[in-house]
Amino acid sequence: MISEIKKLFSSPFTYVSLLIVFAFLSVFIVNAARTDRAADKTYESFLAEINSSNMPEDEHILKLHNDIESLNMQMVEMGDGFFSIQGDYGETLADDLVIFYGAYNLLEYKNNQFPNNRKQIINDSIYKIMEEEQKEYPNTKVIKSNELAIKKYNKAVPLELKNVGDMESMQLYFDNTIWEYAMIAFIVMLTVRMFTVDISSGAYKMVHSSRMGRRHLFTRQFLAVSSIVTVIAIIAALIQLIFGVALFGVSNFFLPLQMYSEYEFCPFSISIAAFLLIKFLCKLLFYIMIVAVTAMVSIMTRKQFISLITSLVVGVAPLVTITYYFDQTTKDSGDISTKFKAYDNLRGVVPHGLLNIRRYFSTFDYINLLGFHISRIALILSITALITIICSIVAYKNYGTPKEVAV
Repeated sequence: MISEIKKLFSSPFTYVSLLIVFAFLSVFIVNAARTDRAADKTYESFLAEINSSNMPEDEHILKLHNDIESLNMQMVEMGDGFFSIQGDYGETLADDLVIFYGAYNLLEYKNNQFPNNRKQIINDSIYKIMEEEQKEYPNTKVIKSNELAIKKYNKAVPLELKNVGDMESMQLYFDNTIWEYAMIAFIVMLTVRMFTVDISSGAYKMVHSSRMGRRHLFTRQFLAVSSIVTVIAIIAALIQLIFGVALFGVSNFFLPLQMYSEYEFCPFSISIAAFLLIKFLCKLLFYIMIVAVTAMVSIMTRKQFISLITSLVVGVAPLVTITYYFDQTTKDSGDISTKFKAYDNLRGVVPHGLLNIRRYFSTFDYINLLGFHISRIALILSITALITIICSIVAYKNYGTPKEVAV
């Protein structure tokens, strides 16, 4: 495998490709670095003060509500002076207002919004089951779906009064479509070069001399490309994590994912750390799938240009499609329900949905398949793994198969 990696890095092409990828990453890093999260430490200290207090949290909610009302009145009376007067917790009264709002919203979410919404989901599910059972011909799919919802949401989620930062902003800067386009293009170019370089250099007949030799060579080349892609994916994930902690205050990784209000309706019992790990593994699986697909195309066509164009279309076109439908779901339009249904359907069958898994974890995302309710992310993971295995087998079977090749 090391020899195959050296072969790749013997060409300036590989270095130029890497440079382009890290140039894109650098742009995102610079944009993220402009974010100011200076007030987080003060906010965390304020939350710690509430946690150490003997006052019930309901009373803290009422007190914070009154403090916010008082500060809003002072802001109206003082005008610009409100933003220069020393605050009790922050540098100014305006900082105090931001801190109070944050603590109030977190307490409200933890004690009222989150548990009440979960109770409402359970009550609604019970009502739908009873309503369905009263029909002459009950729909068992509806009954089973609501029974599963009750099972998933009727669990205690240990939310705590702690700051977990702003994961949404962290993902906004680093989990974006532009970066994925760059990664797909890089993986395709790297893989095409790896599996066509022996043909273009005239070494085709020599390297395909025996079945055993073909098997070892294919394995080494596939692992070489996969290892480079994995290293880059790990570097990108670590940079995202470091900046998430340093700039967006993402912390307390072992608290439930539901600490973030955007994941309030997540039916899974997982921690923030587990979610980040799953997010990384989903991306890595997708990248390896692109390697397998491109390797198969390269081996079947044995021509660099055709392999490059075909693999780029296969890699990019579904991402363009799923991104289009996702954008449409965020716009006010008459057919938004149709667009959203198309987007949801794509997420269940197109592996590119793994590049942004937030939707899979932000709602009750189960589908009925042959009478069984399975999570949509489990389905797409299975499909992606199956595509990877099939393409790898086809590539292996055809690697070095006698064929007229235009060198």
